Amino acid sequence: MNLIDESEKKFEELAKKYEEKNYVYSIIYIDMHGKDEDDVRNLLVELLTRINKEDNVIAYYGKILEPIKENDIVSTTAEVKLITKDLLSLSRICNKYNPFAIEILKPEKYVINANEAALLLLEASNQIYNYSEYIVKNSLDIDKLKKYLQEQENRKLLGKKLLEEFEKKKK
Repeated sequence: MNLIDESEKKFEELAKKYEEKNYVYSIIYIDMHGKDEDDVRNLLVELLTRINKEDNVIAYYGKILEPIKENDIVSTTAEVKLITKDLLSLSRICNKYNPFAIEILKPEKYVINANEAALLLLEASNQIYNYSEYIVKNSLDIDKLKKYLQEQENRKLLGKKLLEEFEKKKK
């Protein structure tokens, strides 16, 4: 099921155009599971519509693959071809939508500066932090949770202080 009017061939032509600009052409695969095939398909359509609205998504072509049904569970995959402005934009999409597979087709080599590398690593670190925080918040008793939340507030203050120090060094 194609989610945009342009044909896959048109998308491929567009991908070639953006290859010269060093944009990132990738394919991500997102799985969805549920009891009703139409519900699963509709959730993927909604999800793909949201991906198209993400910052720095230049173009996309999505299709939903044939579902399988095992033990009353329907599972299917959305194959999404993306052109994003940069690797950081793709990373943010991956962190938000959690694909189970990713292919980066172009460029074959991607050079990033130290700042971009730091942002990519920070993005990954934030994602791990968010997962950890969710687990901790949902598994601690109230006293331990209060202590944890205070530690996180202190962590924010330390981070703010570090940012201020970095800004002073830049000047």
